[in-house]
Amino acid sequence: MQNQSPEKPEAENITMQIKLLAFGHLPKFKGGKQHSGLANVAWFIANRLNQMSDTVDVVFCATDVHKSKVEIDGLPVVGWNMPSLAKAALSVPFRTISLLSSLVKLCRTYELPLLRTLSKAILLDDAIKKNSPDFIHLHGCDAAIYIRSGWFKAEKTIVTIHGIHGAEGPKRLSQLEAAVGQLNLKALVFVTSQVSEEWVRTYGQPGSKVIVIPNAYDSSAFYRQAAARKEKGGAKMMYRLVSIGSVSDNKGQSRVVEAIARFQTLTRKYNVEYAIVGDSAENESVKQVLNLANDLGVLIKYIPFLPPNQLRELLWDADFMILPSLKEGFGLVFLESIAAGTPVILPKDLPICQEDEIISSDNAVFLEDASVDSILRFLLEIPQHSFVDADVALSLSDHDWHAVARQYSEILLH
Repeated sequence: MQNQSPEKPEAENITMQIKLLAFGHLPKFKGGKQHSGLANVAWFIANRLNQMSDTVDVVFCATDVHKSKVEIDGLPVVGWNMPSLAKAALSVPFRTISLLSSLVKLCRTYELPLLRTLSKAILLDDAIKKNSPDFIHLHGCDAAIYIRSGWFKAEKTIVTIHGIHGAEGPKRLSQLEAAVGQLNLKALVFVTSQVSEEWVRTYGQPGSKVIVIPNAYDSSAFYRQAAARKEKGGAKMMYRLVSIGSVSDNKGQSRVVEAIARFQTLTRKYNVEYAIVGDSAENESVKQVLNLANDLGVLIKYIPFLPPNQLRELLWDADFMILPSLKEGFGLVFLESIAAGTPVILPKDLPICQEDEIISSDNAVFLEDASVDSILRFLLEIPQHSFVDADVALSLSDHDWHAVARQYSEILLH
């Protein structure tokens, strides 16, 4: 498949102002409820595009902000509450009935909750009606539902795909992905080449123009410590590891705990401290990992949530950020860690490892796979892996969100 990569627009060619409506979740540190990388990506693309005031005006329609309208960092954000949602539904009863009629069939086909999906569709439809956007930006395979049930044309919609469930995933999700591939969109954007290629192998060539735009990091929040060059890893008596992300079997925090437990029975030449950042202490997966650590005698530090500035400082103190995921669409936290000068530990077959000029031996240690055995092998070889924070940070170039926004603006302009 021939992927098309948009070139940066030249300022003198920008002669129009475009209005874009972005739809999705907001990250917790910007007033939303999400810890996910997807929410971060949706926010930063919209925010940076809006900052290109000579090109694009953006309104963010947020499903997890319960105010009718707020402004966050200069970006207008449209949210909802029950009175505003009821008002929107009753102001255009014909459109609401039509939405409901379409969604009853779609939700039955794709096994989606009707009331929640209808609420989001009404929110999106009302935001379209009030803002009259030229284009809409949606994220994930749920886009098929909102495009098929609404009035906005698919060819005026950009959909960004952050990962693929494929034939091995839940049937309803693979059906949704196949449905997105059949749409004639303005553009179907993938965050890695590997996800794009797997999509084509699974569902065939999409009906839309395909573009690969890797994610980026927030250079205002993640940067190396302004001090003397600091060694990460190398020969020492204590190593600090941290995992950042949702706590789940896929992300592999429990496998790190098991590997540390086995490591502790094999050698006492040096120690390993482990911290986990992500989710809520009430999350069942978190409870399972904490109980496992207690049963195996592994001391870990658990932190539910940290804003970017505190996350950066935690990374400064860590030797490595380890996330042995079974599957990732991209893995934004890998970029953030490297930008902060902290090398990452990850399985060698993750999609981000296949992208040019991102993950390399200059900033990462590659695990053979996501297994406990591979993690244990790394722990036993830690002294052999030595990095300098300044060199790690410098290995990541031209991957900030402004560069990504310029690529999205090029899609909108052509």
